This record gives sequence, structure tokens and C-alpha cells, in this order.
Amino acid sequence: MQRWLQKNHFNIYILNKVTNKSLTHSLAHSLTCSLTHLLTNSLTGSNVRINYDGFEGGSSSFVNIAHWAGVMDNIKANVPRTAYKGVVSLWKNGVKMHITPSSLI
Repeated sequence: MQRWLQKNHFNIYILNKVTNKSLTHSLAHSLTCSLTHLLTNSLTGSNVRINYDGFEGGSSSFVNIAHWAGVMDNIKANVPRTAYKGVVSLWKNGVKMHITPSSLI
């Protein structure tokens, strides 16, 4: 059993490095929009980024954006539950969207 674990064990450091690089690339090449812009216009482009200012209250809060996008708006320890480094990624109408904290800019 020990030999099997060593042979098939993957390196979590490499996995994090690949995930970080992919996320950074996707965020860098996405169009930054506000929720009000997306409500009045149709989604275009392949990647869209929506920044949130806080978790509750206001039109640019995470909860409001999450409700509009149809994703879980649950927050634990000041991090959205389904987030990776504060970013929640999803597909909506064929467009990849990233809900990101404004501090990530």
C-alpha cells in the first residue's frame, strides 16, 4: 500500500502552481464589467470579470452578483464558499465569468 501511494502521489505544489497560472491568465484576458452593465447589455466575449466591493449591501456586492449569476452566495470566514483565492468562476450563457474581489485588481 505504501509503495502504491508513493508511485501515484501527485504534488499539490505543482497543482497549485498550474491552477494559479491558469486563473491569472484567464483574469488578465477577461473584460471587466459591472453588474449594471451586464443587466442592460447582453453578454459578449469569451471571458467576463465582475468585481465585488463587499459581501452584502449595494449593487456591486458579492451577494447581489451571485444571485444574478445563479451561484451559491454563502460566505464563510469572509470568503465565498466556492471561491478559489476569492474568485468564483462560472459559465453563464456560454460566457466564462469570474466574480472577483475588487482588491484583486
